[in-house]
Amino acid sequence: TVDHKGYGCDTKVPHNVTGMIGVMNGAHGDLQSGLPRQVTYIHEPMRLQLFVEVNPGIAVEIYKRQPAIQQLLNKEWVLLTVIDPDTGDFIQFFPNGVGFAKWEKPFTPLPVVNESFEWYKGKYQKYLPPCFIKEPTARWDQRGRA
Repeated sequence: TVDHKGYGCDTKVPHNVTGMIGVMNGAHGDLQSGLPRQVTYIHEPMRLQLFVEVNPGIAVEIYKRQPAIQQLLNKEWVLLTVIDPDTGDFIQFFPNGVGFAKWEKPFTPLPVVNESFEWYKGKYQKYLPPCFIKEPTARWDQRGRA
């Protein structure tokens, strides 16, 4: 758990998204970049998934000598997948003594939608897998106008 007011954003009800990196209370205030408390009430909390293109041996060596990285990966605060630049293989980190292992599952294409609303409409009580949201062709305030 986290001290939501000290390290997070507390409730997200009065928040305004700021620069796509955090939120502010109302129209002013300090940038708050933590996970808003309300998100964990109504949404499944998600972990940061990192893809790093590096030689797997180098990734293992960095992991072995960096306690902070070990803690993030072992506690699954961050999910790491290494992309081998020589082979294109995906090597994922699995905690609990498994360590780095090659990803063997087949890749499936992501569903493509025009807007996020199209993807989550009517599905707010279910976990949603990722989708690809197309780049908008018009400004947000001009869409849907004739």
